[in-house]
Amino acid sequence: MVEKKTVKECLEDAASELEGLAEEMREWQGNMEGTNLEYTSKYEVVSEAADTLEDKKSELDDVINNLEGLEPTVDLDKEVEVRYVKPYGRYESRPTRRDRVVAYLEAVKDHLETVVSNLESEKDELEALEEAGMDEEQQEEIERLERNIDDISNIIDDLDNIISDLGDVEFPSMY
Repeated sequence: MVEKKTVKECLEDAASELEGLAEEMREWQGNMEGTNLEYTSKYEVVSEAADTLEDKKSELDDVINNLEGLEPTVDLDKEVEVRYVKPYGRYESRPTRRDRVVAYLEAVKDHLETVVSNLESEKDELEALEEAGMDEEQQEEIERLERNIDDISNIIDDLDNIISDLGDVEFPSMY
């Protein structure tokens, strides 16, 4: 399925879905406590999934805050294309929902990589003017571009880590 969403919508939908998945896993863990299931490997897998999902949600909240601080350099209202597999039927499994979160985050990451590429081109053009003599304003602009490139590159790395860690989340079957 191909969906068009803004960068902000992708981030908000991903955060919301992560929160929902974490709550489901935490509730499942709670239902297992006080029973013989508390001492099984399934309990550990459910607990680990809940912990990881909560951690990734928190990290994603940090990414969102950092991106909001980079406006207008990063346009959060920019529309991006999100591609994911939508299963047949009404019910979506937890892995399917997690994979949609990953698709949202990958679309944001791709957009940010384009932003970095454009900023690097702009910086290169300004540096080419250096041979003709650069004034203080141009040097300050180059430094601003370098800071933005570094900040956005760090956010891309954070998204990469979140995406990678989400891929490792295991959702056990109900039985």
